[in-house]
Amino acid sequence: MRRRPLILSTLFALLLVSVPPLAAQDATECEAGFRLFDNELLAHDPVCIPEDPERMVALNSRDFDLLLATGSQPVGAVGYLESIYERNFPYMVEGTDITYVGFPANIELVLELQPDLIIASPFG
Repeated sequence: MRRRPLILSTLFALLLVSVPPLAAQDATECEAGFRLFDNELLAHDPVCIPEDPERMVALNSRDFDLLLATGSQPVGAVGYLESIYERNFPYMVEGTDITYVGFPANIELVLELQPDLIIASPFG
């Protein structure tokens, strides 16, 4: 019978020790110029992204179109877009310095571009 209070007090102590780390995960803050991004599709905890990203890579056609339509200049895009845009819409990409990273995207090439933001929506 003396073991039961010992077991309960040990479990209570373990619970107290584990609560602060759980609370610390919820209180993530980003440094100035960044904002916290969270989405149910993220494979990990929320991440800090730049408020005004300058170097963006689009990993599908819809994201690439969105960047061009908003006046943003992507530094990289998936490979099949090169032939589509240079053949059909050359005025949209002329004078740009877009690196095409293959299809499926070669992650090593993407990382060499040192992007601030990689856009990869599930639709494309």
